[in-house]
Amino acid sequence: MKKQICYAIMPLLIASSIHVANAATEDNERLAIQQPIIEMVYKKQWNKLDQIFKEYNAGFPATSNGTQKIVVAYGAI
Repeated sequence: MKKQICYAIMPLLIASSIHVANAATEDNERLAIQQPIIEMVYKKQWNKLDQIFKEYNAGFPATSNGTQKIVVAYGAI
């Protein structure tokens, strides 16, 4: 009986740990997008900021979770 419970619980634990790892990756990706943008706004580096937004509009790259990077970038402002 204990063995069957372990076999039933193990996939749930693995799935849960994968979800936590994906969430951490997504948070890191968002932070990597937001921090430079916040810095550029603070330093009034409009040309660099414009270049990043053009890059994110071309092809609409997304984070590992599927969120469009342009959405994350606008959220940083």
